[in-house]
Amino acid sequence: MTTKISFRLPASVVDGADQAVLLGEFNNWNVDEGIWMQKESDGSMVAELTLTPGRTYEYRYLLSDGRW
Repeated sequence: MTTKISFRLPASVVDGADQAVLLGEFNNWNVDEGIWMQKESDGSMVAELTLTPGRTYEYRYLLSDGRW
């Protein structure tokens, strides 16, 4: 069983970055396997990922300007 999870970075955090990628245990922290986030009209960025419930996942966002 899996569950769809939404990840959202608010525009205030994105702060001018053009792109963001979601990295974590679920993709071995590998940028080549990262989940690229979509920029919304309000400047925020979103991504959806299907994960197994009942587990804890470590993850981070990497912005195109090099910020985590």
